[in-house]
Amino acid sequence: MIVNLPSELEQALTARYRDFADPWHGWVMPAYEAAPYKAIVEDIALLGAEVSDNTDLNYDVACSYFVRRGGVLVVAELSLVGPYAVVLDVEAAGPEGQATSLAQDVLGVLRAHGLHVMSPDVLRTPVNMPFVNVGPGQGTLYQALIADTPSPVSGFVA
Repeated sequence: MIVNLPSELEQALTARYRDFADPWHGWVMPAYEAAPYKAIVEDIALLGAEVSDNTDLNYDVACSYFVRRGGVLVVAELSLVGPYAVVLDVEAAGPEGQATSLAQDVLGVLRAHGLHVMSPDVLRTPVNMPFVNVGPGQGTLYQALIADTPSPVSGFVA
């Protein structure tokens, strides 16, 4: 059970993992192999960007893409759980971490395809599931939606 989470998101997590106490991960490889984000990757490439797949299915439950254009790097992580995404602007410009034009363009493509770009606050929502690479009781929505790794501390664009 996840407290204060929209029901559609909790339903998507339950549909994939089945049981939060003993989550099933057999869905990850078939979901990845179905290439659910092929059209999105093609549209991002139309922005004049180079897109490379950085997914590591040992940890990721999302398709992770490096997006490069003009020396700028953005990481787009598109959840295999459902239509949820995280965008990390590795080289955010400005003193307030203002998003680069590439990050803004990527956000536009994701939203045009109906993905929900998750905010850092939502991604920090505690999730009572066991994860291998974070301590007991330290799991968050980031681990459940994106990767069983510690959540990045900065660079989020929403």
